[in-house]
Amino acid sequence: MKGNVFSILVVILLLGNAVIAGNFRFSTELSSNFAPPDTVKPRVDLLGIDTIFIRVGEEFLDSQVLLVDDVNSDAELRSNFFVVTNLPRNQFGNLFCAVPGNFKSYYWVRDLSNNQSDTVFRTILCETVLSNLTKANNTQKLNVRLNPDDRLITLNLFKATSEIVEVTILDILGNSIQSYQAHATALQEFTFPLPSVASGIHLVKVRIGNDIYTEKIVLY
Repeated sequence: MKGNVFSILVVILLLGNAVIAGNFRFSTELSSNFAPPDTVKPRVDLLGIDTIFIRVGEEFLDSQVLLVDDVNSDAELRSNFFVVTNLPRNQFGNLFCAVPGNFKSYYWVRDLSNNQSDTVFRTILCETVLSNLTKANNTQKLNVRLNPDDRLITLNLFKATSEIVEVTILDILGNSIQSYQAHATALQEFTFPLPSVASGIHLVKVRIGNDIYTEKIVLY
């Protein structure tokens, strides 16, 4: 009789341990399947430059953005990506600069857990003339003109100079793309092409002796 009681107790203990072990495995699997809630908000990274210069009457081609989140991928976020701009649309339904002014495009995104990013914006400056010569001093010695159709830059000197004229084309980050040199003792106007320069906003830096001039140009 005592032996039977002892056997029953052993069986009960074994069954109890099995139940405890099973519950432990179940709780472990349950916790692994239920991650903590996502409370981190995503963000919108603007690629390219934050300020875009275009001429009145031209269409606005937006630069790319990158959607970043700790859980969801860029592709997953695209369905909840929002862009709002105060630029008007032309007869073709495309955004364009109707009048000179300062416009903005606003961007934000929500992840799949409904966390919303901060709103970022890009500035669009619509100008009648994009060329705006800035000088290191008040002694203006030249004028720079861009022909966007032929991708030609014409440099007009107001007077001949014995100094070497150095012209450098820079990208928006300040990296040199093309450079030219000219002796302008007799020649007061010369033209140089930009066949290999990519579309976008660039800077023309002109050095004449100790004077440095910079001008913003936009190539299409």
